[in-house]
Amino acid sequence: MDNTHNKHTDEQHNNEQHQLSFKGALDRFANTSSDPPLLPPSPLPSPRKHSQKHTRKPMKYAPPATYSHIPPVPDILAPDLTCIFIGINPGLRTGIDQHMFAHPSNQFWKLLFRSGLVSRALSPADDRGLPAQFGFGITNLVDRVTRSEVELSREEMVASVPALEQRVRQLNPKFVCVVGKSIWEAVVRFKTGRPLKSSEFTFGWQHPRECGFSFADTTSSRITPTSSQIKTESDDIDTTQFKHESDDTDTNYSSPRILVMPSTSGRVIDRDGTRLAVLRDLAAAIHALDSNDSSQRKA
Repeated sequence: MDNTHNKHTDEQHNNEQHQLSFKGALDRFANTSSDPPLLPPSPLPSPRKHSQKHTRKPMKYAPPATYSHIPPVPDILAPDLTCIFIGINPGLRTGIDQHMFAHPSNQFWKLLFRSGLVSRALSPADDRGLPAQFGFGITNLVDRVTRSEVELSREEMVASVPALEQRVRQLNPKFVCVVGKSIWEAVVRFKTGRPLKSSEFTFGWQHPRECGFSFADTTSSRITPTSSQIKTESDDIDTTQFKHESDDTDTNYSSPRILVMPSTSGRVIDRDGTRLAVLRDLAAAIHALDSNDSSQRKA
């Protein structure tokens, strides 16, 4: 009995001594004036050597030979269209697929439907049916393929204006929609010999005569199409050739009404919806013109 009691007392005493010893160690640590030593900082990982391989270099002018293996994309044109849309030049995907505005990020076809210009959603594969089904055509300022507009020179763009104007004049559309401000800048520079002033430009309807020039004025001209003018979806579409005849007594033709909208390229950010607004203005103008023509026919 006594042995058991003594054994219990010894164990209790040992526990008390252990607790005092542990508490004393904590107190000594808490009263230490200096902070515990810091571990040395671990070195930052070095950048991967191959990471720079994925950095895209800024694009610059690319001579025609760069993409000469990709053929030009045929225009989608016919005479007396309601509207001709003018792009800058075909991109790589457009050149490879041989359909206009073919890159998946390009907003052209989506905007065409959202604006009410067409009655159903279209894709680049539908481009050849535009003239017959909707009265629309597509051409480009420069016909050669590049990855980006940046790979064209300003001189090249300006030098392409006369051929563009001739196409529009010969085909006599009611409206022209310029898809990209840089196209209109090239037109103004060619026509006036000076750059386009910011004070004389806003997206939407353009009034070239206020800037001292006309564009694709077909007054006193008649267009006699050749046998190659009519094209269907199954045709191989080449640049349509037309015979131009002068007739000073005919004044049925005049300049088309012109709009300029921001580029529909996926690289172009259009936060305020200017592209859609311009195309809706075009749709409203076409509707008003159709209504007027219908009223005149009934009269």
